[in-house]
Amino acid sequence: TQFRDIFRLNLQTGDRQSVVSGLSDDWYPAPGVKGTWLFFVSNRLSPEKDSLTAIFRKKLDSQDPPQPILSENGPYAAPAVFRDGSGFLFTQKVQGVWHLYRANNSGKKIRALGSEPFNYGNPAISPDGSSVVFFSNRNKNYDIFLKNLAKGTILRLTRRNSLDLAPAFSPDGSAVVFQSNRSGHHHIYKIDLTKTVSRGELLDQLRRISRNLE
Repeated sequence: TQFRDIFRLNLQTGDRQSVVSGLSDDWYPAPGVKGTWLFFVSNRLSPEKDSLTAIFRKKLDSQDPPQPILSENGPYAAPAVFRDGSGFLFTQKVQGVWHLYRANNSGKKIRALGSEPFNYGNPAISPDGSSVVFFSNRNKNYDIFLKNLAKGTILRLTRRNSLDLAPAFSPDGSAVVFQSNRSGHHHIYKIDLTKTVSRGELLDQLRRISRNLE
């Protein structure tokens, strides 16, 4: 249609089913635990304002309409659900910058995970729930970063003069894939997290430790 809708595709049979549709744009689908719920972003509360988005939750296999769970002081983007059912991450634009937050399944904010004066984008949670990867312009260029949610430490995974975007974990959490235009065209790249840290990243960590000590 002329609007963005959300579909569910059976990978074995190829059957496609419409899950969310309407006279609005619906995107950023994030399935909940065991596929019971779907979290997504939509401008359906203000379809005349494409940039004013909210986060909705819909019970799958139900005729109940989607319900907004985060709508005030938007826009919102990029929900990512924890596999243990404890809640989800999302980004919210505050004073021109996309910050990263954690919320419970009802949309109540638990805490901010990134409120510095640079953007957080497309958070993806590791399979064990211990880390999140995202892209950010914290070093002016958009690179991929990994944050330990318990310790709060951040590891820079890419260092190229390119747009590195949309990271995601492999099913076992041993690798991160992401999109980049570093070759002149957009391709998918892979980072092996089991390899030792690079010299550049080690120096970067030491600089951060030094600044914290000062």
